Amino acid sequence: MNFNPYQPKDHDEPRGKKVLKKCKRCRDPILVRVADVKRGWGKFCSKRCKAIYQTYGSEAWRPSQ
Repeated sequence: MNFNPYQPKDHDEPRGKKVLKKCKRCRDPILVRVADVKRGWGKFCSKRCKAIYQTYGSEAWRPSQ
């Protein structure tokens, strides 16, 4: 087996600690890395939710609860 420095050593190894948060638009639970939360990321569950939030605001297009 050859050593490749550019390939991760173990594909099953987790990449950072994760926390449970809620999507800012639809309130679905999402797992987000702590490092991403510190950067200000990890607020939305998808690109779609982020785009709707940016376009219409927090109250628009929110699914009924």
